[in-house]
Amino acid sequence: IVPSKQEAFGQVASESSACGTPVIGLKYSGLNDIIDHKVNGYLCEKENVNDFIKGIEWIQNQDKQFLENKCLESALKFTGCVQYAL
Repeated sequence: IVPSKQEAFGQVASESSACGTPVIGLKYSGLNDIIDHKVNGYLCEKENVNDFIKGIEWIQNQDKQFLENKCLESALKFTGCVQYAL
């Protein structure tokens, strides 16, 4: 979970995706470049705790292997090194 209101790129989020771990972050931040809403993570409305809870629930209800693969695929746009992990 990356609750930063201002995130230029999101190094931690991109590293998380590269490890196959989904990310929950805020819409309208640099995380929009990393997180595809309800594909490899969840983008929440700013200052909306209930939306963060929905994000956690959404991730818990996904097929773990499918979500991990989507995270790894999304990380490929940032580095060619991740393809060896697939």
